[in-house]
Amino acid sequence: MSHNLFSDANLYAALLVLDIEIALVFQKAGCQHCKGRLDVSDYPRKPRGVPDAFRDLYTQRLSFTCAQCRRRCTPPSVRFFGRIRSVAGQPVLIAALTRGPSERRCAQLQQCFGIRISVSTWQRWRRWWREQFITTRFWRQRRGLFPTPTHVGCLPGGFFRVITGTLIERILQALLFLSPLSIGHLQDL
Repeated sequence: MSHNLFSDANLYAALLVLDIEIALVFQKAGCQHCKGRLDVSDYPRKPRGVPDAFRDLYTQRLSFTCAQCRRRCTPPSVRFFGRIRSVAGQPVLIAALTRGPSERRCAQLQQCFGIRISVSTWQRWRRWWREQFITTRFWRQRRGLFPTPTHVGCLPGGFFRVITGTLIERILQALLFLSPLSIGHLQDL
C-alpha cells in the first residue's frame, strides 16, 4: 500500500465526486417514505484522519429533508461510514491489512498516514468484518457478485484482490460497493 495514499488529492477529489453523483441520483428518486421532493439538508461532520489540505472536503455530509413529510433522507456515501468518525476508506483499508494489529504497526500507520489507531480498535474492525459483516443481509445478497468466492477470513481484503485497476480505482470500487452500508448500519464497527 502506498505511503502517499491518504495524502493523494486524486483520492479525496474522486470520493467527493462519487458522493455528489450518488446524492444527485438519490435526490432525483424522491423521498424514500412518501416520494416527496427532497431539499438539501447537509449536516456538519468532523472526521478523523483527514489531512488538513483536504479537511474542507469533509466538513459536510450530503443529506436531504423531504419537503412533504419532513423526514431526513441521507444517501449512501463513499466518504463516510455511518457514525464512524474516521474517513470511510480507513476502517476498510486498515482492517484489510493482512498482517494484523500490533503496537509497532499502529505506530507505522501513524507515521505513514497520520492516523492514530489503537490495537483494540483495529482488532474490533477486523472482528466486525469477519463475524458480523458476513451475517448481514447486504453481504448474503451480494456475495455472489464476486467471480470467485471471497473467503470470509480475508474480508475486507478479499474485495481488493477481486477488483481490478490501480489502487485508487480499487478503493473507489470497493467503497462504492459498500456504500449502502454507510447509511447507519455500521454502528457496531
